[in-house]
Amino acid sequence: MGPDRQGEGLGLRLMLINASSVAMPMVFGTLGAWLGVAAVFWCGALTVGAGSRLAWGMRRD
Repeated sequence: MGPDRQGEGLGLRLMLINASSVAMPMVFGTLGAWLGVAAVFWCGALTVGAGSRLAWGMRRD
């Protein structure tokens, strides 16, 4: 991306961050009401566990 499109990239990034700030609580609240709160926490734990496994694989020796 060239310097002439830097503002466009920043605008898209901020738009996605703000949209996720609105959408994520609604999605997790809906899942919590539908499946139960414990399922939402287990899914979050599995996601964090998978991410940490990927992060450990990226270590530099």
